[in-house]
Amino acid sequence: MLHYLKGTPKPLWKSYFSSKKEQDYIRQDITTIIDTYINKTPRLYSDDAVHAAFKQNKFDAVIVGSDQCWRPKYSPNIYTYYLDFLKDNKDIKKLAYAASFGTDDWEYTEEQTVDVKSPMFLLNRKSDVKKILEDERMASASFLTNALSI
Repeated sequence: MLHYLKGTPKPLWKSYFSSKKEQDYIRQDITTIIDTYINKTPRLYSDDAVHAAFKQNKFDAVIVGSDQCWRPKYSPNIYTYYLDFLKDNKDIKKLAYAASFGTDDWEYTEEQTVDVKSPMFLLNRKSDVKKILEDERMASASFLTNALSI
């Protein structure tokens, strides 16, 4: 009600859950699923820590995300969020979840722009998507990989 009185929209996520008790219950379920099925590293705060984690552990997949992860303003090394350190590793699936630049203004330097448009970045993304789709026997793999071309 306060949102209406103040003239601000009610946050969408709150409209799905009627009470804090329900929100806590759902959060508990999500936490249980994550804790049971997803092995996580501790937080990694440097490129060296990221590289060490990949040398010390075996990963099936890496997920990059979410909002504004590809925004150089917030990253000391933007290439880490493009998984450049895994470019030669074909065994690890590379995924982006809700990844974005987070702004309408282009913040990349000229060098970064050239790098992220390079064939290495584009081909890896296209071939990963195509392989995932083909693995799932989706007939539209070639259509989607063509649509992802820049």
